[in-house]
Amino acid sequence: MKTKHIAGAVALALLGGNAFAAISENENGFPIFSTASGGDTVEVRLSGASAPRGVLETLVTRTEELCAPGAVIYKFQDSINNREQEAFLCEANRAAGKPLAGLTKPNILFRKRSEGGSAQGVQPIIGDASDPQGIPLSYMKVQDSTCGTPTSSALTSLSGGPNRTRKTATCTYTADSTQGVLEDANTQEDLISHFGVSDADPGVFKGVNTPSGFTDVTDTSNITIKPAFLIAFGIPATTGLRNALQEAQIATGELPSTCTAGDDSEACMPSLSDALVTSIATGRLEYWSDVKVKHPTLGLISLPDLASNKPGDYPDAQVHWCRRVNGSGTQATFNVKYLRNPCVDGALSPLVATAGSGSYSSYTPVGSGTWVFENSSSGGVDNCLNGLGDPALDRWAIGVQSTENNALTETRNYRFVKTNGYAPTIKNTALGKNLYTGELTYQYNNTRYTGMNGDEKKVVDGVIARTGVPAVVEDINKAFAHNTDVAGKEWQGGILANSAFNNPLDPTNNDAAFEKEWPVSQFTTAPAGFQVNNCRPMVLNGPTYPTTGGFPENEL
Repeated sequence: MKTKHIAGAVALALLGGNAFAAISENENGFPIFSTASGGDTVEVRLSGASAPRGVLETLVTRTEELCAPGAVIYKFQDSINNREQEAFLCEANRAAGKPLAGLTKPNILFRKRSEGGSAQGVQPIIGDASDPQGIPLSYMKVQDSTCGTPTSSALTSLSGGPNRTRKTATCTYTADSTQGVLEDANTQEDLISHFGVSDADPGVFKGVNTPSGFTDVTDTSNITIKPAFLIAFGIPATTGLRNALQEAQIATGELPSTCTAGDDSEACMPSLSDALVTSIATGRLEYWSDVKVKHPTLGLISLPDLASNKPGDYPDAQVHWCRRVNGSGTQATFNVKYLRNPCVDGALSPLVATAGSGSYSSYTPVGSGTWVFENSSSGGVDNCLNGLGDPALDRWAIGVQSTENNALTETRNYRFVKTNGYAPTIKNTALGKNLYTGELTYQYNNTRYTGMNGDEKKVVDGVIARTGVPAVVEDINKAFAHNTDVAGKEWQGGILANSAFNNPLDPTNNDAAFEKEWPVSQFTTAPAGFQVNNCRPMVLNGPTYPTTGGFPENEL
């Protein structure tokens, strides 16, 4: 299918030679740019995983890796939940030593489709007989007629550069509900992605991980798969459930007596066992009243009966689960790590959406069993948990989510909990203590990549390269600290560079201690000589690497 060009582009601002003026705006405050062959802007489209959407946004907007220091950043977001479709426009950083040095055009338009999750960065990249260079996907149109007037906000650089202004516009967008169908030509356009990203390697997208409209991945010979980074996933619980777990585990001595319900610190974070999480996901636990607490004075008592604040559907206290759709990498990673699906024969399958559940905000909790909500993006899970956790509704739910969500001062109605006694921090992830770890990959269609122009290749290669560099990862992670409003009690979520791909573990101090300032994982599914394979157990990238310092904190 022939690629369409952005409708909002109307003029070039040339100063002569290779020098260009800053991006100008029309009378409505909308930026003037052109992605046509002779225009001033190179456009690159990335489809797939929604879990790292914050990582990618931070790379573009709050470091100087792609956008020029101090440049205004134009952000375009969808009208559904601001997370299904996004685009970023800026002046490129073409300085020597930067990934985009030598770019012939002054501006970049980076479009990210998170809708549908990781599989949208796998099967459409592989293509099919009709579309050997990739299957077109619906992208949100970026144009003056359907995007609102951009509003300005201050944006602090995380890498020491000058601060920026971000101008954000919300664009009308109709959800892409059926693969291959353009639901609304006014707000959507079918385009082939330049590359894809997935929370797990392409090989796991089969069976329960295959989305509607696609077939199982069986052949990846026509794509190039590049390692990206590791991401710390976790199990979030609505705040009411988290507080009830804290009350119970303080009473039983599993949490320190100095903790109180509502404390967001890592030390006071309650824990669920991996086995209990798996039981919920497979329908083996349907009511929180079946979770019993051996209280020192009250004896054996159910969790809801013990809680000071009962759930909104007490005494029934049905289990609610905010999961992702088939094809989501967050969900695929959960299925692989917790259910071993599709890695082993006879693996259990996760529950699917409850018939009639609809939106978390409009469902009627009747009948029996677990209520399951499927969400097409991490933003959907965020809204699901936030809505169910609203004190006015107060349903006890867990979900699946990357730790870049609900970060900093944690204003949403859910919190991450420990699993098997370990918090989903990047430190625990680096030390192999967080089961729910995804090893991400980028991929591009070989024929499509060969046909890209030099500017497109430079942007694609730059994004792939820089999200795996420890120093850049450190800057990105600054946006994903948790509990930052309590001095000395924050914990760090986010991502890790992969030691399997030329990243030394501790190149300066050699003190064998993990440091968030050099966030590298010592464990990988891709030790020397192997490709990323999330079905493979994670192992030390050794025994001969690194040559000095040892592996950080091998607490056996």
